[in-house]
Amino acid sequence: MKPTDRLNKLYSVLFLVILVAGLVLRFYQYLINRSLWHDEAHLALNFVDLGFKDLTKPLENFQSAPIFFLWGVELFSHIFGLGEMSLRLLPFIFSIAVMPLFYHIVYELTKQRITSLIAFLIYALNISFVYYASELKPYTIDVSAYIILSYLVLSSNKFVAKHRDLLLVVSGSLLVFFSNSTQLVVACIGVYYLKNIKVIKEDVKLMTLPLRNVVVLGSWLLMIGINYFLFVKDHPYASGMKEIWAWTFCPTPFFGPEFNQYMTTYVPTLFMNDLFFADSSFFLGYIILAVCTVGLVTAIVQKNKNVLIFGLMPLALSYVLSLLSQYPFYGRFILYAFPGIVILLSIGLNTIVTIVRNKFYNYAAGAFTILFLFLLLKNSVMSVPKWDIKIKPALTYIDKHFSNSHVFVTTPYSMCEYYKKIGFVHCGEITRLTWHLDAYALLNDTVVQKQKEPYIILHSVTGGDNADVFIPELKAKGLIISEYKANNFGVTEIRPDTSR
Repeated sequence: MKPTDRLNKLYSVLFLVILVAGLVLRFYQYLINRSLWHDEAHLALNFVDLGFKDLTKPLENFQSAPIFFLWGVELFSHIFGLGEMSLRLLPFIFSIAVMPLFYHIVYELTKQRITSLIAFLIYALNISFVYYASELKPYTIDVSAYIILSYLVLSSNKFVAKHRDLLLVVSGSLLVFFSNSTQLVVACIGVYYLKNIKVIKEDVKLMTLPLRNVVVLGSWLLMIGINYFLFVKDHPYASGMKEIWAWTFCPTPFFGPEFNQYMTTYVPTLFMNDLFFADSSFFLGYIILAVCTVGLVTAIVQKNKNVLIFGLMPLALSYVLSLLSQYPFYGRFILYAFPGIVILLSIGLNTIVTIVRNKFYNYAAGAFTILFLFLLLKNSVMSVPKWDIKIKPALTYIDKHFSNSHVFVTTPYSMCEYYKKIGFVHCGEITRLTWHLDAYALLNDTVVQKQKEPYIILHSVTGGDNADVFIPELKAKGLIISEYKANNFGVTEIRPDTSR
């Protein structure tokens, strides 16, 4: 066997190992069947209460999502029920289906198998991609839209090349209704198509695109327009969402105090903690930035415009939208752009390793690569399964000890309502409480004053609802009968205030 054949066989084995490892992590994260957290429960109640027709209208609980995503989840809920795994099945299928395509995107951009394997390894094991693969939100479908369309545009696969335009028209037109970030990917592909412009010199200069590119872009723009006028234009939640997420918008003017703080504090934290979830030791954040910069410089020096278009441009578009206060520059909202950063990081790492190998020796290059990837991915792998908010233990406790009691709920109200409606917890009536209570406000609540029997408060133990204030106040009044705390939530049994 020739050395090149042995090397190619090794690359193929490594590809399969990485693929299996990534699939195992995603299945493990999905199969733990973790309880829904706040945002998921807000959205899940729409599938409990509404049908296909009503999902086309503004959703309940201040939620919004692309219509095909909503209909897909609704379809699975009809087939498999309203449990967590059923509601998360659509994004999980997308994540699994597109996973191997990412390797081929990087290879088409770089023509280097080692760079492609490095990028694929980071993508396969990174906790952000693993976690959102089974989240009742369209974030992983945003990533999938980027991967599918980029692959179809760049792939040299014979079948894809033969049917490229048809595949692009169909997939892009559908993905517009599955993922809002598809519009940004379309913008990137539009720039990619600009390279195909031809200048025809006759009496005048005419700049023309090949007809096939015009058809693809035209079909996408038509679908984007339809989606906009049917589901986006004048959406009642738009202004409220902008207000809620205003803190993620990049402040101006440039280089002012707020801008400098945003760029030096918020952005590094965003990438290190929310996306890479990386080990902060050994100045890893600065090293990641340096390696990405090397990747960017490499692409510029090599005049690899495609890397700039598919690697840097998605993130740049999101950043510009944040400058315009139109789109949150926040981890899960820009997850679709994160594969581009992984591509730049992998190119930079391969460039550094190549320089070290040529000037020193292979062992130093190999040691640096292994150490860097270990620090980059250690926390990700060790964090699987990721399960930050666990409400089921508290609900199980209520179900066991207070099945007929009136339950007052602060921050976890949507979660409690969801689990009550699907039959996981059986309790009496549930009543929403405001988040910023004190004992006086609680005891003067009109519904609380009507209680003649002991009642329950389900509250947070990690902050957000002022429970650390009103629970001690109630205890000082001698009104606490029992307390139970599990993970993020507490269940407090309270006797009626008879001193009134």
